[in-house]
Amino acid sequence: IGKDTLLVPLSEAVGPWNMRDVSPKNITEEKWNDYIASVVLRVNEVKDLGDIDRYEFYEHMKIYSASPPDVIRCQEKYIRHYDVLNVCGVIYTTNHKTDGMYLPPDDRRHYVAWSNLEKTDFTEEYWVAMYAWYENGAYGHVPAYLASYHLSKFNAKAPPPKTQAFWEIVNANRS
Repeated sequence: IGKDTLLVPLSEAVGPWNMRDVSPKNITEEKWNDYIASVVLRVNEVKDLGDIDRYEFYEHMKIYSASPPDVIRCQEKYIRHYDVLNVCGVIYTTNHKTDGMYLPPDDRRHYVAWSNLEKTDFTEEYWVAMYAWYENGAYGHVPAYLASYHLSKFNAKAPPPKTQAFWEIVNANRS
């Protein structure tokens, strides 16, 4: 329904080289983790978790989803390990609300947004018009908004609001 399309202006705002994509399987099974040096990390299609279950995936992602730690060890292939600042914002995408991710009721790391719209709710013309709008100057709206947004009252240590979709995920994972 346009999850990736929604994130295109963000990618343009931070620079495509600062926004990385990784699958849940790759983030948990590969030892190379150069994606953590990005500003935005999109974990695509949180459903196929490989050989681990969603509880292990949740635990594995904690280091990337909060601070401390202030730095994370980066392991690139053929390069000596080095530390990067832990400033990577993680975005998960999925089409599976209640069987894709695990979230405990006391989670303080995740804000959940969900849409009940489906692919059939959009016409091909809608997407053509959306990308035409993006390319005719709309890409600039996201950095302009972010540059003007006042963060003086933002508390990075406060938990995000718990939406109805958040509680649906939590309740689907309760025993």
